[in-house]
Amino acid sequence: MDGLLPTGVWQKGELFVDRHTVRPFPGTPPGDYWIEVALYGTLGSQWLEPDPGGSALLGPVTLPGSLLWSPDALDIEQRMEANLGDKVSLLGYNLESGLRPGDNIHLTLFWQCLEEMEQSYTVLIHLVDARDNIVAQKDNPPVDGFYLTTKWEAGEIVRDQYDLVIPSDVPSGEYRLKVGMYLAETGERLNVLKDGVPLPDNRILLQPVAIGSVE
Repeated sequence: MDGLLPTGVWQKGELFVDRHTVRPFPGTPPGDYWIEVALYGTLGSQWLEPDPGGSALLGPVTLPGSLLWSPDALDIEQRMEANLGDKVSLLGYNLESGLRPGDNIHLTLFWQCLEEMEQSYTVLIHLVDARDNIVAQKDNPPVDGFYLTTKWEAGEIVRDQYDLVIPSDVPSGEYRLKVGMYLAETGERLNVLKDGVPLPDNRILLQPVAIGSVE
């Protein structure tokens, strides 16, 4: 209720209508989703988590497949232009910093479909060292397999999130992430052009990833 009626003044048995607008992140794939509702308390300046089981799931809420987002509406921290086989474009990505061995790398990729695809492609994510040795990797279809490339529409933008575990024995230092797409049946990667220049290994190089030492 926009803070106009705090819970501290509620009386037992009273009913309230509390309206909220929930907007999905641009690029969220179509499908069925649920809204989790819970009450949070505060203790001084510290937020308190709800008790276990103290939340409710509302839904499902269906997002249609006809939403065509504008690239300008996306919250992309690192923008780029990489063409994968004239089928998909990587518009950019978001990447967390302040990482240590054993942490998860939270990576969000923003794809745009250039043409409808008859084949399902797998996304590859490689964490490599200075010698291009793979120290961690994750390979799976987009959106954890829930939204295959065969379902994408031309012009559609897909927000694709990943968690890549950094091995606990990785030395501290600077690493790089490389991403691409390939056919799982053959292992053949989509040819990549970045800023109009072919990439020899068909993997897109992202910004450096600094991994600190474990304290």
